[in-house]
Amino acid sequence: MADKPSKPWKFFNGRTVHVSHVNAVEIRLTVSFGISVNKIILLDGIDSKEINETGQRVNALRCLVTLLGGRNVYVHCEDRIDGMIPGVVYIDDFVARGQVGVTTIEAAERPVLNVNAFYGSLEAFDYDTEKVREIFRA
Repeated sequence: MADKPSKPWKFFNGRTVHVSHVNAVEIRLTVSFGISVNKIILLDGIDSKEINETGQRVNALRCLVTLLGGRNVYVHCEDRIDGMIPGVVYIDDFVARGQVGVTTIEAAERPVLNVNAFYGSLEAFDYDTEKVREIFRA
């Protein structure tokens, strides 16, 4: 039987503070009525060991910084305060439609970019930062 999360996942608004690893981002999450906390979010489904083995670690980090640096985001994760939290990050910005990872979520008024899905697809392009910039050229 699969492990169930200790609490159900929910959406939080946030802003990227720091890209700390090829699969982890520090985000200031708004937890309620102006109360914010910095949490490290592990990009669910992104395997850092696999990225390191391909020799693309530096390029992958550049892509993640270009993609998330200082952006407003939505985070879908467990509602807990301890340790690093696995989650899915969505960019709350105008993005080019038709790209891998562009989707709609209940927390957003317009289409958003699923960072986990888009970032995972960059491996096929050797983590080229130009591919990341294209997503914002609508």
